[in-house]
Amino acid sequence: MRSASDGTNDHEMFEWAGRGHAMGNADPATKFKADIVIGTHADDAVARVLETLLR
Repeated sequence: MRSASDGTNDHEMFEWAGRGHAMGNADPATKFKADIVIGTHADDAVARVLETLLR
């Protein structure tokens, strides 16, 4: 399952932010554009990345 935040609509935001994290289940173009591809929603990937960044 892919959410709206895992698609090509994120590409401009990646450029604006200077760093993009794509979900592992994102569309291929978004994963290519991202700097980092993390796990999926089922893996609690967002929580794991936030824990790492906030340490």
